[in-house]
Amino acid sequence: MRELGLQKAAGALGAFVSGIGLADVAASEQVYIQVREALNKHEVLFFRDQDMAPEVFAAFAKCFGDILDHPAYATTEQSDAVQILESTPQNPSKIELWHSDMTFMTTPPSFTLLQGQIIPEIGGDTLWASATAAFSSLSKELQELLAPLTAVHDFAHGFAESLAEPGGAERLAPALAENPPVEHPLVRTHPETGAKSIYVNRLFTTRIKELTVLESQHLLEFLYRHVVADEHTVRLSWQPGTFETMLAWLNSHPDVCLAVPQILNPAGEVQKLCKQHPTVLGLFSRRFLLDRFKPNCLKRYDRHYVMADCNYHSVFEVPYLSGCCMVIKLDNFQRVGGFDERYFLYLEDADITRALAETGRCIHFPDAAVVHGWGRGNYYDLRLMFVNLISAWRYFCKWGWVLW
Repeated sequence: MRELGLQKAAGALGAFVSGIGLADVAASEQVYIQVREALNKHEVLFFRDQDMAPEVFAAFAKCFGDILDHPAYATTEQSDAVQILESTPQNPSKIELWHSDMTFMTTPPSFTLLQGQIIPEIGGDTLWASATAAFSSLSKELQELLAPLTAVHDFAHGFAESLAEPGGAERLAPALAENPPVEHPLVRTHPETGAKSIYVNRLFTTRIKELTVLESQHLLEFLYRHVVADEHTVRLSWQPGTFETMLAWLNSHPDVCLAVPQILNPAGEVQKLCKQHPTVLGLFSRRFLLDRFKPNCLKRYDRHYVMADCNYHSVFEVPYLSGCCMVIKLDNFQRVGGFDERYFLYLEDADITRALAETGRCIHFPDAAVVHGWGRGNYYDLRLMFVNLISAWRYFCKWGWVLW
């Protein structure tokens, strides 16, 4: 099973997921349980660089329960379970207020899933707020005051602008009839964790049932502001997918023929896999000598060989790039004859990088990233070690024997 990595995105809520994808969750009950536990703990999870197909997104969503249709939005052609939200000059978004989705329903959804398909170059960030953290930060006295109260939520209140536009009332008439005002506890308890949270939002909540109109207005205004205080929020800056980013950059740099993204381990740490050209000493030192037995001169050589002192958060040219994820321009790839099938286990990466470098530049590109599980099988398997040594022999016979 692939390893789930989590990196906190903010103090109150949010975490970036690595090591697994949406399809992994849909395919494995064990992975789903891990993700659900992480969601309960962090409240919102961010998955970068996922398959953008609506079918994959829908399969992931169905792991968490039945999918609710939203009465105001169209669906994709590929899946009725995935709906389209857009904000363009022709069709601008009409909902620009903090809210919890569909609280106008008697049984609102437990989760909301978003996937960014078309991302603006600047702006377009999405923010989430932890109503759990907001409740916890209230005084005990105010928590006790809120606990027995009931809030009224109304579809018509949230979609007032849409209802007022030409044809809006007719278009939304069925949704309006199916969703009369509903009541929810002002403080809700999470059914799995037992955590308490404030359950009102500026978009759909109209009043607090037990209070006068003026009392309700003032208390709700306080709660709206309190929930979205900076310390209770997390901000996501949407990013295009890894390959979309790399392709756009490659196409804008005609002198570059090969790019490799920043390589992260499942914990989100940078793996320094850029290297100098292979040498006999470099391969022998890294493959057969334990660090504790190496003299300092060899340790310094190892750092030089793996380019450890380079800034892995910057773009730089590399003699020998990792093959775990290479993006190569087709013309250059065909010009060098593709991968040399005589090599396997790392030396094919050194060979193709060296060959491509004769046709263009080979670049480490950190503006995109992938997660890589580093197996290093030839360190533990004698058969793979033998394959690696044969590849090294053939490499040096082709490119020349260099001691260091």
